[in-house]
Amino acid sequence: MRVSLSLISIYAFSLLGIASGLKKPAPASTEALLNIRGGAGPLDPMVVAKTGAALVGTQGLANVLCAEATLSSYGLTSASDDDIMIEEMIGFVQVSGAVTSALLLFYDMDVNSALAYGLVPLIISFAAGLINEVPKKFESSSSGYIFWMAADIALMYGLFTNKSWAIDAYKGVVILGAASYLYTRINPAKGSELYGRKKPLSPSTTAICKALSDNGLMVMIQSFALASGVDTLTTIGYAWAYSFVCLALSLFVEKDLDALKLDRNKMLVWLALAGVVTGTLLL
Repeated sequence: MRVSLSLISIYAFSLLGIASGLKKPAPASTEALLNIRGGAGPLDPMVVAKTGAALVGTQGLANVLCAEATLSSYGLTSASDDDIMIEEMIGFVQVSGAVTSALLLFYDMDVNSALAYGLVPLIISFAAGLINEVPKKFESSSSGYIFWMAADIALMYGLFTNKSWAIDAYKGVVILGAASYLYTRINPAKGSELYGRKKPLSPSTTAICKALSDNGLMVMIQSFALASGVDTLTTIGYAWAYSFVCLALSLFVEKDLDALKLDRNKMLVWLALAGVVTGTLLL
């Protein structure tokens, strides 16, 4: 039985951010910060940020709701069950970062609440994964799902109720999550072994695991940055800068796209978009 994913209806977008201090989240609104920053170049930074966020959110929802079709549209027509399961995970991660960014960009929500709502897609992902026996199908342990779901539920409660420990605990969990993603990015086979998988990964599954780690790291960095007081537009700019670097590496340095046999033209479009957003928000 598949669990319905229609609960993920909040839409929003973007990932990553680099924390440059340990101050509390700033109370100033995104619009006010935009007025101070002024932006760069001929494009409106807020419009660019919202447009980029909408596209990332749309891609995330597509990955969640129709992962196999999405992979096929990008050229991977013989995706395995493992590939599809990981692609769905990528979608949930993208939607998680998207929710936080959308609430800040479109609704000017306070940072703590936006971060808390951003945990909802992840909690749904873990709960749905346990119900659908995704760890068993992936031949890994369910303990990782249970741990991260419990941690996210506790953090969501702390953030919504403004507990004194919430932000520090949130940062701690983010750092732990980033370490897990980084380890998997460097060595997907070893990373999957941490969660109990003994079966070797196929070349396509290895490549998609790296993509999951890249998206996860983007969300972790954004989350830590926002929790540390970095303003929304700068955070989104760093997110797209990170995306630009990852896409460039995959296209021109690593062999991941060769293993996936993806449509390089579509990836070049995303690379160009990442360059426009990065340039507009950071330069």
